[in-house]
Amino acid sequence: ENWHWFLIPIAICLGSAFAYFYITPASYKVSSYVLIKPNSGTSMLGESAFGSNQKEQWVDVQNEIFKFKSGSVVRQVVDSLKLNIEIKVKDKGKTSMVSADSIPFQIQLIKTIPNIESPTYTLKIQNASVTIQDENNSYVGKYNMPVIINGDTIILSRQNAPIKSNEYEIQFHSLDATVSKYVGRTEISPVPKAGEGLLQETVKDEIPNRAKKFINLLVQTYDLANL
Repeated sequence: ENWHWFLIPIAICLGSAFAYFYITPASYKVSSYVLIKPNSGTSMLGESAFGSNQKEQWVDVQNEIFKFKSGSVVRQVVDSLKLNIEIKVKDKGKTSMVSADSIPFQIQLIKTIPNIESPTYTLKIQNASVTIQDENNSYVGKYNMPVIINGDTIILSRQNAPIKSNEYEIQFHSLDATVSKYVGRTEISPVPKAGEGLLQETVKDEIPNRAKKFINLLVQTYDLANL
């Protein structure tokens, strides 16, 4: 007689699982290998792990891992790729996350309080103008002209790329919080069986191509920091 009471929690669990997979964006892992050269702080992608001089003294691998994941190195990568700007494109009823370099405009933000997360803005772009909406207001502006919203200044610059969609959602996150997030998303570990000084670096991201760029730029930034 009470069989329906058993179905209720099952339905709730299935509904929760469906909502989780529908709302939560997919996450991808991209990996690469870096060989730390002996007696040098520089690194090089794709170099063989087995050098001809096996008597050279290798650097402290754990120390190099610490350098890779240091906040100063990751911050430069995050800032360069504008990872603190979350961008979603609306197209044919679907919303998907995209990287800052894949949209037909550049975004410059001057925040009054840098470490405060912004609300989500809806951008409706045209060839000559842009409309920015938050929960309460709508602002119409032109490219390369500042628009002040909630005390923050937003400047959009048109790119040569064609406009594939005219509606986007944008949210500006704290740079410090974004750096901490990507430090947690980055894994650097030695590969003992492949040779001394070889590291595997892995980063997790919602966009595979952005993860590849993150890894490449992380190595370049690490190299420059060791010159």
